[in-house]
Amino acid sequence: MERPKEQRVGPDRVLLRGDRLIIESPIEIDGWEVRRHRRLLVRYAGRGFTPRRIERTTHGSVRYELAPWSPVPLEIPGAEVEYGIDFVERRDSAAASRRRRERAGFVLNLLSPLVGLLGARLKGSIEEQFGIDATAATERCVMIEALSIAPALAMVVIELVASGIAGQPVGLPVRPCAALALVFGLDVLMRWDRLLAEEHPPPGFYEWAWRWRRGLRRNP
Repeated sequence: MERPKEQRVGPDRVLLRGDRLIIESPIEIDGWEVRRHRRLLVRYAGRGFTPRRIERTTHGSVRYELAPWSPVPLEIPGAEVEYGIDFVERRDSAAASRRRRERAGFVLNLLSPLVGLLGARLKGSIEEQFGIDATAATERCVMIEALSIAPALAMVVIELVASGIAGQPVGLPVRPCAALALVFGLDVLMRWDRLLAEEHPPPGFYEWAWRWRRGLRRNP
C-alpha cells in the first residue's frame, strides 16, 4: 500500500490521506473552525475541503483535519480560501505583525504614565495602534504628578521650619522643590479638569498652556 505523500507549504506539513487533507501548522489559523453552518471552504490541489477536527499536538503545533467539501443545497460558505504558499506567507506575516504589536503594547502599558505625558494627538494614535487607553495613561500620569507634589512641599516646609526655629538651614533644595510643586500643581489641576470633562484623548503635559497661548494669538 502506497504511503501518503507529505508535502511542505512554508512551515506547514501537508498530508493527503485518502479523501482527507491534514495540515499541521505551527500557529492557529484565524477563521479555521469546525462549523455545521456557513462552513469554511478550503481549496487545495484543485479540490475543496472543510475543517472536520482541530487539535493541538504534543509539540505545540495545531493539526487541522479537513474532510471533502460536500455541497449542501442553499448553503453559502462562511468563507473561501485558496490554501497554498501565498496564503501561508500572508498568514505568517500577519501573525508576526500581531506579535510585534502585542510586544510593543506590553512595553507601552508598562510605560503608560510616560505615554500620558504625550500630546493628545499622539496618544490617540498610540491607542489606535497598540490599544493603550489614552485616558487611563493620562490618569496614571496625573496621579504620579500629584504624588510628587507632597514630598516636594514637605522639603520646603522642613527647610523653612528648621531655618525659623533653629536658625540653621538644613540645606534642602527649597527652590527646585517649590518650582516642581508649582509646575506639577498647575498641570494636575488643568489636566484633571479635562479628565473630568471626559475629553478624549486628554491633553498631554502642559498642552493646555500651549492651546491657551495659541488661542490668544488667534484672538488678540
